[in-house]
Amino acid sequence: MNEAVAIAPKDVDGSEDGQARRLVTAAGAQLTGGAPKNFAELLFGRAAPEDLVHYEADELARLAQSSWEFLAERKPGAFKLRMEQPAGDGRLGSISVIEIINDDKPFLLDSTMGELADHGLVVQLVAHPVLTVARDPDGRLTGLSPDGKRESLIHIHVERVDDEARRAKILSGLGEALTEVQLAVADWRPMLARLNEAIADLKSRPPPLPVPSPTHSSTGPSPDSIS
Repeated sequence: MNEAVAIAPKDVDGSEDGQARRLVTAAGAQLTGGAPKNFAELLFGRAAPEDLVHYEADELARLAQSSWEFLAERKPGAFKLRMEQPAGDGRLGSISVIEIINDDKPFLLDSTMGELADHGLVVQLVAHPVLTVARDPDGRLTGLSPDGKRESLIHIHVERVDDEARRAKILSGLGEALTEVQLAVADWRPMLARLNEAIADLKSRPPPLPVPSPTHSSTGPSPDSIS
């Protein structure tokens, strides 16, 4: 049985960063079910220490374990989205967890954060690792690999949302935002390529410079201006 690791508001040396690192390391040691022991570090390693220290190590381990299981399968080219209500009487009982798995691409986190702001949600923790994963042709995870495909894992904690209808509305909004990102990125690269082609064409065949119109100068007023 895993023993919860209680935490103090500050580390003995006053460093929240050091305390957060020890919590994440302790969480990794508790992972089971084929999850790599460094997965907690991959997930939470770049999250803000001041957010992490509000959790216990076993809570972070449960979150990392659940995220690893969420990674287990994803249809090629499609994003995967969920909003979970973790069980527990401690910190986990006061949050909802939003997770999104997608091909790595621009605008994902900004679009997600903007959508959550539109719903008036208070964000309490943000983790956004980009993982290199190996999958079989059906999208089942076979492991993490340096030669794998880059996937974005967005893991966000927000204030607890117990109302099912509100959760459904949030997920619907996030789904629409992510679809818009997919369309924008799909259009962006061809548009950039056409722009580069146009620039190259202008450099190789510059248009002729306009011929300046003749100008007249005078040293005094014109006869018509003298009354």
